[in-house]
Amino acid sequence: MFTRYSFGVFLSVLLVTSSSSPSQAVDIPTNRLESNPLTLKVVPGKATTLHFDNGEVIEHFVVSDDSQLIYNTNQPPGQATTFILRQTEEIQTPGATTTSEPNIIINTRSSNGDTNVYQVVVQFAKIVPDSELLWRVIPPSYSPTEQTVDTALGQANLKHLQLGLAHLLSTGQLNNDDEITKQLRTLFVKAKFMTLDEAAHQANVPLQVLNKLGEIGLKAQSEKLNFLVPLVRQGVPSIKIGEPVDSSDSSDSSDLSPQKEE
Repeated sequence: MFTRYSFGVFLSVLLVTSSSSPSQAVDIPTNRLESNPLTLKVVPGKATTLHFDNGEVIEHFVVSDDSQLIYNTNQPPGQATTFILRQTEEIQTPGATTTSEPNIIINTRSSNGDTNVYQVVVQFAKIVPDSELLWRVIPPSYSPTEQTVDTALGQANLKHLQLGLAHLLSTGQLNNDDEITKQLRTLFVKAKFMTLDEAAHQANVPLQVLNKLGEIGLKAQSEKLNFLVPLVRQGVPSIKIGEPVDSSDSSDSSDLSPQKEE
C-alpha cells in the first residue's frame, strides 16, 4: 500500500544525512526562521531538505496539502532533525482541499526543553538550483543593524554602540583594561548570536550604560560630538547615566560605570 509518510530510510535520506552538517547547504539562522516563513522549492525527481543543525528536534508537523508531496523525516518524532520533501503526481483525495502553495507547520524542541513553531511554504518549480535543495537551520545570528537600543537621541544599533566605545577609547576616557571595556567587548561578541538584552545580561552590562553609549555613538556618527564624556575618576566631574547630555556645554560628562542604588 502506498504511504505518503514513513520513517523508512531511503536513498535521498542517506544522501542528505550522511554527515551531521550537510555540505553546500543554505544556512538560515533560527531567529530568521522564527520571524519569517521559509520558502522551499520542490522539483520533480529531486528531494528538498530542511535540516535542523541548531540542537532542535522535530516533534510534530502538519502538511496543509499533500496531494503533490511525499515527505519523510530521518528519525521518528522527538528524534528527527531532517525533513525531506519530494514532489509527486497529483493524487486526488475525496473531500481534501488543495492549494498551489502548501504550507507546513513544524514543532520543535531544543535540548533544554524550549519549544518553537516554524512555518514552511512549499513552491512547485520546474527547475531548482542544487544550491537551494539543502537548507540548514543554524543557531541565531544577528547583524549589527538589527540589534538596537532606544536612547534620548533616537534608536542606536550595535554599530553605534561600537562607535561610542571606540570614541571613548580613542579620547582616553576609557582604557582597554577597564572592566566596563571588557564587559562591552564581551557583549559585542555575544550580540552576534543572541538578542542585545540577552547579551547585556550575560555580560553584566546595565541597559542604561548601553543607552548612554548609544547616544555617544549617534553623536559621533553625525560629527557633532563636541562634548566630553569621561569616566568618573578622581577630580573629574560626572553626571549620572540617564541624564540628558547638553552638547552646548563641554564641561558635561557622564559615567559609564554601573550606578549603585542609594
